[in-house]
Amino acid sequence: MGALGAQWHDRLRREMTPMLTRVGTPAFLAPLSVEVHGADWVLRGQLGQQLPGEQWRARAGKLNTRDKTRAWIAHVVRCATAAPVATRIIARDQELLLPPVENAMPQLDLLVQGVRAVRQSPLPYFPEAACVFSAKAHKGEPGLDAAIAMYEKNDDFGRGDSADPYVQLLWRGTQPVEELADDFMALADGFWSGYHALTSSTERAV
Repeated sequence: MGALGAQWHDRLRREMTPMLTRVGTPAFLAPLSVEVHGADWVLRGQLGQQLPGEQWRARAGKLNTRDKTRAWIAHVVRCATAAPVATRIIARDQELLLPPVENAMPQLDLLVQGVRAVRQSPLPYFPEAACVFSAKAHKGEPGLDAAIAMYEKNDDFGRGDSADPYVQLLWRGTQPVEELADDFMALADGFWSGYHALTSSTERAV
């Protein structure tokens, strides 16, 4: 490893030390086996990073929309599986706590139905734009313009959904957030409204 590699490792160590200090060395329980029965579906799998009274989702970097998406899905599944617990989302720049959802089955069923629907035809659901829209809506602010801007974002400060090659293939020649606004807003609200209702008072920078 040359001088550049050593500098890179030193920088990484400096960036990660505060997070590693916060996290410590948790004694995780064995992965939780999941078997949830809906009206016409069964979900089976395992959830890791389990602790007494809560589960964790950790990222060795800045928290992004994908991290929130995965954590929210895991939280809903966990709360629908057994006694509801909190989910702690830990990243280098933020820490969130999702309180338990006492009746998670309607939300989980909505997610399952969304997976089924998108297997039949493309849905105007775009994670980055949807998360921005729902966060604005939860605050009582207009969110569609912000969602359109996020969908189209492609600059030095980040990339929106339209930069994804699969999105480009499916939605080429259109602006689906604007042209299918009602469907987009319904899907965004369906996925994210519960998340933002839980995190509005628990999000903190670190």
